[in-house]
Amino acid sequence: MNINLPSFKGYDAVPLKSLYIEANNSGPIEKEMEAIGKKENIEIRYYPSPNMWAQDDKTIIEKNGKPFIVAGEDIEPTVLKSLKQIYGIEGDWNYGFLTGGNTFIGKYPNGEKWLITGEEPDDNFKNYISECYQIKKENIHAIPKPDFHIDMGIRPISYPDVLVNDPKIAEENLKKLDDGSRGYREFKKAFDRIRHFYETNYASADKICDELKKLGFNPIRIGGVYYSGINFMNSIVNKHDDGTMSYITNASACRTKIYTELQKIFEEELKEKAPNIKTTHFVKGSYTVLPHTKSYMTDAIENKSGGIHCMTMEEPDFERWA
Repeated sequence: MNINLPSFKGYDAVPLKSLYIEANNSGPIEKEMEAIGKKENIEIRYYPSPNMWAQDDKTIIEKNGKPFIVAGEDIEPTVLKSLKQIYGIEGDWNYGFLTGGNTFIGKYPNGEKWLITGEEPDDNFKNYISECYQIKKENIHAIPKPDFHIDMGIRPISYPDVLVNDPKIAEENLKKLDDGSRGYREFKKAFDRIRHFYETNYASADKICDELKKLGFNPIRIGGVYYSGINFMNSIVNKHDDGTMSYITNASACRTKIYTELQKIFEEELKEKAPNIKTTHFVKGSYTVLPHTKSYMTDAIENKSGGIHCMTMEEPDFERWA
């Protein structure tokens, strides 16, 4: 059901230094992201690219003690050139780059990095991945996908904890809003139809949680995806020096009550299940695509298959993350 699939990868909860946004498509979210950046002490950086999905074809890693961009073969050479000219960051194409939004990178307590991916690399290709990201081969793990890319359905929030969308919990949350109205019935009908599609074509929450447990992670089930443009899993997490975190995700609140109430329900559930997340920032976008119904971000998720995490590339503060 997703047609225009962005591809992007991200980090576990880390202290963030900068977020990069493609300049030509930054307008609808620029003011909100600048305000969040000031609160979180994150620099918002802009660069030109033909691709609005900032994490589509590149990732910032640490190489020789400095930020370095590893990129996929689809990246426009002018993008790497621009990032070097504007921000002084070196970068290059790498065969071991993992395409798709199927990757999260984090650290174990011993300081070694881990990587989880929704792709299925064979043993030989893991050697190239290891070289590309400078992560030990034995710390590279494939997991089942909840969606076309894993970060549409899971979100690491500091090892070993990983939020996992559970459609059963989402359905129970949705039932709390059953007021017998036509609007609710239509929303629930769409929820059931799209949920059936994902349960038929992708991995269940049970399967994903079982695999994460085998790998030493602690899956935390949450109702984070309600389809129809509502996805709270696709997010950015900023870790503070005191161990607390801030969660930056897509807003659903608008003039339609059910969308607004689901955002409130998610925020409360997140506080309960992940108490170290002290602040939640919801990014709405600056205009309403469909008057009185949906916002810019819900439209982007529903019709372009990408949210705020897709639109931003993270640069960790590698010194603080050491």
